[in-house]
Amino acid sequence: MLAFYDDYHLPAYTYDKTSCGLIDAYRYAGDEKALAVHSAATEAVMPHLPAKALSRREQYALPHKDEAYCWDETYTLPENLFLAYRLSGSSRYRELASRFIEDDLYFDPLSRGENVLPASTPTAM
Repeated sequence: MLAFYDDYHLPAYTYDKTSCGLIDAYRYAGDEKALAVHSAATEAVMPHLPAKALSRREQYALPHKDEAYCWDETYTLPENLFLAYRLSGSSRYRELASRFIEDDLYFDPLSRGENVLPASTPTAM
């Protein structure tokens, strides 16, 4: 499992979705093994995560094999990491979540009504 993220362009995004599913499996399906699997998934992704949440500009400034490596979403990680901390009691998840909180990068500007999220075309609902 450790090789899964080798040369993979979206480690944070994929880990976040995996984390969400495992947390739901534990919370809603009562799967007692889900937290152990979550711990193993966390071990697998750790070498592939940056030191902090990165903006698009910061991602593009890094050397990459191609543009797809600039599309990862590290700023989404804290939510599920804090949930993992709450469910497991492991301070490891709290510390990792805190590492990816970037209030000044995303949340402070959004709270002021400034859209700093990557450009996308809004769709009608």
